[in-house]
Amino acid sequence: MRCSLVNYMLLSFAASAAPAAVQQPIHFRLNLQPGQRWEMDSRAEYQFDGTVGEKTLVLPYSDHDSLGPRGATWEILAVENGAPTSVRVTFDRTCANPADQQPFPFCGRAITVTQLPKARYRRFDHDFAGKADKDSLQELGEFLYAYPSTWFYPDKPVTVGQSWPIARKELSEKFDLQPDDSGRGSCKLLSIGESGGRKTAEIAMNISLTRRRTTAFAEERETVIIRRNCACDMTIRGVVDLDSGLLIREDLDGSIKTSGTSTDAGSRGRTTPINGQGKLKFYRQHRLLLSRMAGASTQPANFSYAGIFSDDRLIIELRGQEGHYTGKIHLGTRDFPVAATESGTGLRGTLQSNGQTFQFTASLNRDGLTLTTGRTTYVLRKQSGR
Repeated sequence: MRCSLVNYMLLSFAASAAPAAVQQPIHFRLNLQPGQRWEMDSRAEYQFDGTVGEKTLVLPYSDHDSLGPRGATWEILAVENGAPTSVRVTFDRTCANPADQQPFPFCGRAITVTQLPKARYRRFDHDFAGKADKDSLQELGEFLYAYPSTWFYPDKPVTVGQSWPIARKELSEKFDLQPDDSGRGSCKLLSIGESGGRKTAEIAMNISLTRRRTTAFAEERETVIIRRNCACDMTIRGVVDLDSGLLIREDLDGSIKTSGTSTDAGSRGRTTPINGQGKLKFYRQHRLLLSRMAGASTQPANFSYAGIFSDDRLIIELRGQEGHYTGKIHLGTRDFPVAATESGTGLRGTLQSNGQTFQFTASLNRDGLTLTTGRTTYVLRKQSGR
């Protein structure tokens, strides 16, 4: 027994005296590549309770962020220094949520979003032919500017356990802070891990913001001026895919407090206090579906585009293997022969109609295939068992 105890003590001492493994510094950098396809899923819960004088307000939505379930896949078409300059976004058919103040125009649509050359601030072009409100267009631009963002990156390599401040400039751009607003934030590298064979970094952020706003509007022929301060404290647990630099998971918990006054600037001159508080929970995830870098794919080795894909207008049947496919497109009562070959970002093919040849492209989406010919895009589901 005594020998066993002595051996145990010696082993324990040796373990404690052994030098710790040297940590390799982690360098955060954005390194997205053309041909990558990501699946995005987000949801949020927001509740704000407040008073204006003796009136009680309950606002189940945010005035500065898109809430509720929103799903899409986005394919990177072009990059510059690791950042995307053109992406193809395919929104789920059921991507609308109750927080939308008007119908979300992009549900079930595939849209190409391209950064404008020499744009000074987050300007972009798109090929959506319908009408879209300002908030929806801003959400579309997030696939270029918000999701592949470096706002929380340290300015030098860091090791596990190390913290760094988030620059005020980065906070201002991320949260649209004005000169009279204030903000501070910090980030910490918690651990290094792996997900799906890709190296990841777990991080934690603490952010505090204060916004000061003055707005005026007309009410019953009087001008009402509202002055309010809004303080927001947030904690974010996140996971960064180190190969691409993308923040692939965000879990946010936040609290909001607001105070201010509402003043009738007209003859009444009455001032009413405003007070309120709220909570916000937000979750977003990006999952790599397909990577065509150097011919690599996250699909199984025997993945094939062969099958039947359809929506309420069009059916495409594809047969083949090893990257070459033939088949037919059924549109109404007409059939069009097709031939296609896998390219770096999906399928490229031709269809025959009345002796003429037309080009089309096709790529994966969450449920099947996104097919584009000319200026028309079809979001197709793969028929089960086919």
